[in-house]
Amino acid sequence: SMKSFAWQVAAAEVLNDGGSVLCLDFENDASSVTHRLRLLGVQPEAILDRLCYINPDGAFTKEAKAMLKALVRDREFTLAVVDGITDAMATLGLEETNKDVAKFDRQLLKPLTKAGAAVVQVDHVVKSKETRGRWAIGAQHKLAAVTGAQFVFEVIKAFGEDREGVAKMILAKDKPGKLRKYQGAGKVIAQLRLLSNLQEGTILAMLDLPGREDGKTEEGDGFQPTGIMERISLYVEQHPGTSQNGAITAVAGKTAYKRLAVEILCRDGY
Repeated sequence: SMKSFAWQVAAAEVLNDGGSVLCLDFENDASSVTHRLRLLGVQPEAILDRLCYINPDGAFTKEAKAMLKALVRDREFTLAVVDGITDAMATLGLEETNKDVAKFDRQLLKPLTKAGAAVVQVDHVVKSKETRGRWAIGAQHKLAAVTGAQFVFEVIKAFGEDREGVAKMILAKDKPGKLRKYQGAGKVIAQLRLLSNLQEGTILAMLDLPGREDGKTEEGDGFQPTGIMERISLYVEQHPGTSQNGAITAVAGKTAYKRLAVEILCRDGY
C-alpha cells in the first residue's frame, strides 16, 4: 500500500537536506531500504553518515532501553521511524491489548518524541474495509495514543518497477487540527504518486494535493497540481517540440488538472 515508501520519501528529503534519520525496522532489511533511498536520489555518503538503521530482533531489555536512550541523547535525529508496529510489539514480547499498546508507546515512542524527532509509526489495518474502523489492526488505543496525525493509505494503482503507483492518503486523525483545513472530499489529504524508471535507476515521488475540477481546494484557496506540473515539465524536457495537447495526452491525471498545470507552467515562465 506504499506506506513504507511514504516514510522513505520523507527520509530521502531529510537526508538530502542535511538531517539525520533513525529507523527501527521490524519488517524490511537494510539492503532494500538503502536501495530505495538511492533510487529516490540520496547519495551514499548521506546514507552512511546520517541514517541510523536498526533491525531489532529481541526483547526490549534494560540494556536495549539504555542503548536507545543514549543513541537519541547523543545524536540529533530529525526523523525517527518505527516500521511494523505489530511485529515490533511481538518482538518486544507485548500483546496488542490497550494496556500493552500504552506500555509500548511509553517505552519506545515517547522517548523518541521527547528527543525532538518527528516520529512516524507504520502499521497494518484489517483487510475488511467494513470492519476496519479508523485505527490499525489490534487495540483501539493505537489511535488514541497518537498525538499528531494518522493517515490511512488506499491503493489506487499498484506500484512496481517501470510503472506508476498511486495511493490515496486519508486523514484519520488530526489531534492539533493543523492539517484538516487542507483535506478534500472523503477526508483525502493527498495522493502519493511514485514513478519508477528502471533504465535511469530512479523513482520520482510526488504528493498531489486534493482539489476540485475548477482548480480550487475545498477551502477555496488557490490550488496548484504540483505533481502533474512536474510530470508535464519532465515530459516536455524529454520530448522537445511537443504540442500542448500532446503533453496533456501523454501524462497521467485528470484533464482539467493537466490543463491547469500547463497554464501555470506557461504563466510562471517554466
